[in-house]
Amino acid sequence: MLVLKESVSASVEVKKSKFISYLCRISNHDELKSMRDKLALENRLAKHIVYAAVLDRERNLFASSDDREPKNTAGKPCLEILKGTDADEIAVFIVRYFGGILLGKGGLVHAYSLSCKNALEKACFVEEVKREELVLKSTYQQYSKLSLLFKEYDIDIIKVVNEEFITFNVSVPVEFVGKLSEKLKTLSINITKI
Repeated sequence: MLVLKESVSASVEVKKSKFISYLCRISNHDELKSMRDKLALENRLAKHIVYAAVLDRERNLFASSDDREPKNTAGKPCLEILKGTDADEIAVFIVRYFGGILLGKGGLVHAYSLSCKNALEKACFVEEVKREELVLKSTYQQYSKLSLLFKEYDIDIIKVVNEEFITFNVSVPVEFVGKLSEKLKTLSINITKI
């Protein structure tokens, strides 16, 4: 999964209106609302705060708002730009300070799109692997086989408890959970999802 490494901002002026874009990582609707509210408090004199977000491409979770701009002239064009990045958990908020000149629908689409693109040009993206946490219980005799699986399936050990059995809290790339479960069953190792 491609994600934003760190938040960035950019600004552009179009016919005396100032557009300040904030590109950040957002993973759910609550974070989206919280960031929007924060920007509203920090920019009380702003005329509009529009946003677009790609929360989870796999589950088709997208969001956008024109914030009283004419329909589909602000949030929607930015959403289409974000979809083109292939990044997940990304949002752009654009704060507009009105400069006194009406831009028209085409001018608004251009200005908001330009602001979004300027922020994206400053952004750095990284590949992040989605992981799932599991609990594995094995005997001490099974440990050597299990340690080979840790390497084969890029498993991170979070915690180990040594008692009658060895209990491992681990983090596994989601893409490997099914195959790993099959192998663990053949070794009679108990697996539990957290």
